[in-house]
Amino acid sequence: MIVITLLNPNHIIMKTLIFALLTFALIQFAHGQSIGIGTSSPNQSAMLDVNSTTRGLLAPRMTTAQRTAIASPAKGLLVYDTDLNSLFHYNGAGWAAVGGGGGFTLPFDQTVNLNTSAFKITNGGVGPAIQAVTTNEFGYALQASNTTNYGYSVFAYSRSPNGIGVYALGDSSIAVKGESGKGIGIDAISTDSTALRARIIKGTNADAVILATHAGGGIAVDASSNAGSAIRAISSNTTASIIGTNNNASAGNGVYGTALSAGGAGVRGESTAGTGVLGYSNNNTGVSAGTLGGTALSASSVSGTALKGSSSSGYGLDVSGKIKISGGNTNPAAGAVLTSIDLSGNAVWKQPDRVAFRATGVYSGLNVIPDFTTRKLHFASEQYDYANSFQVTTDVNPTTDMSNFVAPVTGLYHFEVALSMQLANTSDDFTSLAATLKINRGGNIINLARSQTACCEPQGFGITITLSTDFRLLAGDDVYVEIRQSNDAQVNATIDNTFFDTYFSGRLILAD
Repeated sequence: MIVITLLNPNHIIMKTLIFALLTFALIQFAHGQSIGIGTSSPNQSAMLDVNSTTRGLLAPRMTTAQRTAIASPAKGLLVYDTDLNSLFHYNGAGWAAVGGGGGFTLPFDQTVNLNTSAFKITNGGVGPAIQAVTTNEFGYALQASNTTNYGYSVFAYSRSPNGIGVYALGDSSIAVKGESGKGIGIDAISTDSTALRARIIKGTNADAVILATHAGGGIAVDASSNAGSAIRAISSNTTASIIGTNNNASAGNGVYGTALSAGGAGVRGESTAGTGVLGYSNNNTGVSAGTLGGTALSASSVSGTALKGSSSSGYGLDVSGKIKISGGNTNPAAGAVLTSIDLSGNAVWKQPDRVAFRATGVYSGLNVIPDFTTRKLHFASEQYDYANSFQVTTDVNPTTDMSNFVAPVTGLYHFEVALSMQLANTSDDFTSLAATLKINRGGNIINLARSQTACCEPQGFGITITLSTDFRLLAGDDVYVEIRQSNDAQVNATIDNTFFDTYFSGRLILAD
């Protein structure tokens, strides 16, 4: 049914014209042609093209109750809801607001399946693109959730090429709170900068920059790094960079660090002037470090104390396993002992009573001593030399340091000398034989000890002499033996070259 209402029914000419136009339109409609109102060239994609710059198209107007009371609405049916001031369309399953008037109708719930952004707002100004506010202390200003079970699903994703991805401000409550039933509450990733930064601009001494709590038996903070530092803490004040506290009375760790690689560190603390790692416990362990095969605890310092342990009634340091102490003035050596050098407890590695030598075997060509001539006793071999402190003679024209013992440390030493000589003619007699132990201390020659036979009495063609003495040497003292013989024939005498008849031995009794 078509109903036409005229403004002036008395105008017969107008009636005839409108009737003719309507008849023409119906004919065009019947033949599938586009109908234009206000235009002579309607768009061919539209069945009806209404063109006007002063008037619009008015849809049926009704209340919400009238709209929802429409029986069997067709899919695509349009009406204007005068209660909600919005244009609605029927999508085949229900009524949906098109927009206009009051904008979105709340609550708004829409499900889409797109490979692009379902909702995007761009603000070219300095204000926020989206602002969410809640006035209820138990409410959420913005909630994002993901119902998938995949490991890489993201609840909320924010990206900023040069600025701040997410900015949250909490005046007196939590600025950002992340919760997860099984996954990660907040995951921050950065390719070449800081992934997550937390700061306190104004606060009390009790405020924590990062506060992590765990109600169960898991880890409050879990940090890992493939190449760098998992956790790096810097303090510009006199307080500690990292403080680990365990409130459990029976067990637990304030700070627990694990290194899975040989070059890694479970916990690393650095300080240019203060304390790198500070561990404190009232009645248990302040710092506990363990390893399966590497170094349990490694500490270094440029000029201060690398590792300091103190306890009023327990152990300042309790180590189960091997200990390595080196560097500074503690240069280790095989068999050395770490000992205190002052009342402050400063210690150095010192050689224990392992300074000992025994030289035997007079060098060939230097075993003949002329009558009434003083000669240095030269040895070609050693039976032992624990500190490598004796240099044997290796040339018939020896240097002054050959067959000398050089004291490696200051302390009390014991020396023994034995000498046996013979004359070629058994009818000749020795008249005297002397052995002197001498010290060269910085160019000053000191007679340490001497042993000699009775003078001027016939003593046979063979003679033996021994010397034994203790003396305190300084480190670097040069010790050697000089001998002199005389006989009634005034001929050369030969030294018996046996290890039990002629030898020079010494050892450290007590180091200073």
